[in-house]
Amino acid sequence: MKVVLVFFAFVCILACSQKSENKLDQSRDQINMESMEKNESSNDWINFRKSGISMDFPVKWTLEESNKPKLLLIAFPEGAKGKSRFSDNLNIVIQNDSSGKLTLGNWAKMLDQGNSKHENYKLLKSNNKKLGDLDVHEIIYDGTRQDIDLRYFQYLIIKDKKAYNLTFTAKQSTYDSNLSDVKRIFDSFKLV
Repeated sequence: MKVVLVFFAFVCILACSQKSENKLDQSRDQINMESMEKNESSNDWINFRKSGISMDFPVKWTLEESNKPKLLLIAFPEGAKGKSRFSDNLNIVIQNDSSGKLTLGNWAKMLDQGNSKHENYKLLKSNNKKLGDLDVHEIIYDGTRQDIDLRYFQYLIIKDKKAYNLTFTAKQSTYDSNLSDVKRIFDSFKLV
């Protein structure tokens, strides 16, 4: 079980810390339009639905579905993709918990232990919260990867033997500029 959790933590960190290798066109059209619908509450937001989840995103963000196992989606704030060797990004990782023994507490602890090995690691926030009827563990931490000072914002969710990891990774210098959109995106998460 511990090996699986360490592997899962590694996949999550790897997914959010490297540039997308996918060279798809930067327009919204790169997403299968069956996964998208206009959000009726705002013309500036779209709803993404796939793999049993629903989330709202700003229309101006670039969304890329992933072909990698467990990594469902990578999203980039407007203008962020490709500007430097690291692009601020949000990703969604879904993993099966066939044992049903994974808890938010032990998952958060394993991530903290794994992340603490990174240069300049500092845990800023780690707490439980509710998102509708879902239990969520929220984590915010800093770390340096490849000489870039990053800040990570995560929601960890476990439901029906599936583990959902929503991660926003940004340079510390640009983190705050997208935070209100990221919080709205994360808070729109629903299982469908």
